[in-house]
Amino acid sequence: MMVAVSADRTLLDSLSSAALDTRSLVQCGNTGDALRALATGDARLIVIDEDALLPGFCDCVIASARRFTPAAKIIYLTSEPRPWREAEVRGAGVNFYAAKPITDEVLGRIARALTGTQPARIAI
Repeated sequence: MMVAVSADRTLLDSLSSAALDTRSLVQCGNTGDALRALATGDARLIVIDEDALLPGFCDCVIASARRFTPAAKIIYLTSEPRPWREAEVRGAGVNFYAAKPITDEVLGRIARALTGTQPARIAI
């Protein structure tokens, strides 16, 4: 299952078209929905859009992800990249940190690489 914590329609559309199994995409528009989805323990990939959550709640979602699904991979996206924040979230267990906007192709490649569903050959 992929958990997407975002209210950004463009980002959610990108995830849907990222060549992943969209039947298992759980879209969460707020912290409560995200925590309920993570508590199932079924997440393989978690995409956190910093812009969708109030300050401080991203850390709560990351900590919950690590508690309920320690093997899940986390992609953290923001429209305001800051080096100190990148260091913080990477230290908390985020696997990939990027600035928005991010293309469908790049997001799909990152998601497939992190989940081990990458095709045998990729043309760059």
